[in-house]
Amino acid sequence: MLSGRSKCNIPGNLYFIFCFTGLILKSRKYNWYRVTSGIFIIILMYVNVDNWIFTFLYHYHTKRAFVAYIIPYWLTAWMWYAAYLKRKKLTMLLKMFQRFKSDEKIVSILPFIFGCLTMVNSLLITTKTHEFNPTFYTYGYDTGFSWVQTVIAFIKVCLFGSVFPTYANMVTLLYCILCFRCSKMLNKLSQEVTECPLELFTPSKRFEVIKEKSKIDEILSLIQDIFSLPTFAIVVANLFMCFSILSIYLDSRIEEDEMGIKVFLLNASNSFGCLVFILWMAGKVNIEDQIFKEAFHTKVKQRMIVVKTHEKFQSEKLLLAKPDFVFTGWNVFSYRRNSIFVLVGTLLTYTVLFDSK
Repeated sequence: MLSGRSKCNIPGNLYFIFCFTGLILKSRKYNWYRVTSGIFIIILMYVNVDNWIFTFLYHYHTKRAFVAYIIPYWLTAWMWYAAYLKRKKLTMLLKMFQRFKSDEKIVSILPFIFGCLTMVNSLLITTKTHEFNPTFYTYGYDTGFSWVQTVIAFIKVCLFGSVFPTYANMVTLLYCILCFRCSKMLNKLSQEVTECPLELFTPSKRFEVIKEKSKIDEILSLIQDIFSLPTFAIVVANLFMCFSILSIYLDSRIEEDEMGIKVFLLNASNSFGCLVFILWMAGKVNIEDQIFKEAFHTKVKQRMIVVKTHEKFQSEKLLLAKPDFVFTGWNVFSYRRNSIFVLVGTLLTYTVLFDSK
């Protein structure tokens, strides 16, 4: 299961992770998934409580940056809960993609890469922490054994990393996979309309196209219903993480330390990359929807002129009058590709503004 493809036509390891965390419903014979989802809830609670303990236990020079650093963990828990409430719809949505052929081979190894990056980041942070404050992850308590404190620190950092950014990345990956497949379906439908000869673009053919478009619209609406809040939480979480990292950098806390720079680059690239991928892939759907409508409108207009038909176009008018589909984050902002520049500008502006105070 871990290396192949699941019954829902997504990478097997990704499918297993969502079953493990309770986001995909399984039959009663898989009761152990209830246990694993309970374990994951405990991990979410522990990570958030532990981070807030650090906030009150230690006096940071960059308190604001550290608070911004731990907020993403709370947002990840919120994201999971929002997706958990929609688990029935998510399971139904994934089953809809069973009939679609998938050839995204590189996607299958991404969950493994996310896991490896988490381990590398954990090793870097553990090593760095051991240098400047060996008792940091034991709340200032010295166990008397250096290796024990190192193991405790590594385990805790791994748990933190498994929640954010790793789990948030997994949900982002699933969302981007679904957006990519929907954009491919729209693109295929646009090509079908464009390549259809005018004399064959009859009312029955147009009805088939509209029927297929309605199926795609149903899938898009379901994706929006399920992922609107979770993706919003992920976007905000990564914005906070970017703010925290930039704030620490501007505050000159990284200095000339090579390992600190590596950790900085790894976390910054992950958070910024996650933001870009969500907006880029979701924005692709909006673009393909516009292309389809333009192709359909052009073909209908050409048929009216060339064939000189007197057919009625009531259904076609309803299709073309419908607004272009755009994914949104909790109806707060739209997922368009130009939103990337808006978010980057907002991030830089507020980071510099808060840092100057």
